[in-house]
Amino acid sequence: MTGKVVRAALGVLVVVCAAGCSTGSGPAHPAAQPASSGKGPAVVGGAARQRPWVVPTLPMDCSRQNLDIQQITPVPGPVQGAAVVIVRCGDLIGSPPSSAFLLTRSSSTAKPVVAQRLLSDDEQAIAVHVTSNAEQVVLRAQTWSADAPRCCPDRWLVRGFRWLGQRLVPSARQSGPAGSSPA
Repeated sequence: MTGKVVRAALGVLVVVCAAGCSTGSGPAHPAAQPASSGKGPAVVGGAARQRPWVVPTLPMDCSRQNLDIQQITPVPGPVQGAAVVIVRCGDLIGSPPSSAFLLTRSSSTAKPVVAQRLLSDDEQAIAVHVTSNAEQVVLRAQTWSADAPRCCPDRWLVRGFRWLGQRLVPSARQSGPAGSSPA
């Protein structure tokens, strides 16, 4: 997503996209960070044709640190108004907790809700980027081997998801050492 970050009153984040929000094929927007503690909603907007996304409070513990929005990607498919949001706990040393959530809303003016978590804490991975098309969502992350220090991810992880009814279900998983690339 490319855009201009505008910090609004009450600590809510607003990103105004000059040419519309991306469909996930570009890099994450590193400046998209809420000004609050991450407890309240953040707003990420699009062009005049697209209503802003108000990111709901997410089920993620950041130990009173900011919850930084790394990327929001609209997800085409059977569920209208779906998007994947990648978030990371900010202001922490090392590799802060990170996750990806599927958000849905019943209409372009409705408040989004968290439909599911796509990257669990058990996976101990840092969500990096998401892409999507009508058939699938691909989530890329960094992770660690058993003997690597937690500061320095030394492996990559790619998880694929496909629509099954109203939910995204895992469809593929690849991993490998840093420096190699997915097949």
